[in-house]
Amino acid sequence: MNKNKLTLNQLKVLFEGLYPQLCVFAYKYLNNLETSKDMVQAVFVKVWEDKTEFLNENHATGYFYKSVKNTCLDYLKSKQGESTMPYELVALENYDTEAFFMSTAVGIETTAVIENALNKLPEEAAKLIRQSIKDYRN
Repeated sequence: MNKNKLTLNQLKVLFEGLYPQLCVFAYKYLNNLETSKDMVQAVFVKVWEDKTEFLNENHATGYFYKSVKNTCLDYLKSKQGESTMPYELVALENYDTEAFFMSTAVGIETTAVIENALNKLPEEAAKLIRQSIKDYRN
């Protein structure tokens, strides 16, 4: 399968579809919303500047998650050098595992799919399902 360079419109569609989930994903690493947004935006800018090519949408999605993860870890490593707090090293080691990456990415993507489906339901039905997800009872 041939790789394709993204057009600006395709990148915009990817940005609109992935940005919220990637910000939540980055927040799991950084625990700071503004910094998380900055990291995600930096990844999108880099993809555009580097004219990164993708096989398909799934390949692009995986690439963005991995890139955000690596950008966040690089940021944490740079912050670790500025700090003397020993607990940060342990946290960084936990974040840099495939298990943490996969469980976080899958959880966020699953939530996005469920939320998308709920938004297509009538308001009362969606409200009832959201409450049942939160384990509320009538």
